[in-house]
Amino acid sequence: MSVMSTNTTTLASLSQTLAATASTLWQRYTRYRMFRITLAEMQSMSPRELADFGVSRCEINRIAHECVYGQAPE
Repeated sequence: MSVMSTNTTTLASLSQTLAATASTLWQRYTRYRMFRITLAEMQSMSPRELADFGVSRCEINRIAHECVYGQAPE
């Protein structure tokens, strides 16, 4: 009987771990997609539009990363 109880506990623990991993992967994927969308939108801006925001083209990657992830890339 204790073997069945241990297997049930192990299975529950495994399913919780898998659910947490899947959730983490989904969150990372959605942030990455948001980063790519933000980056694409900023790259499609004209030099005039970027200048209106006070941004140069070389800063686009850093700014998009900060907007999505809350910090500059390392």
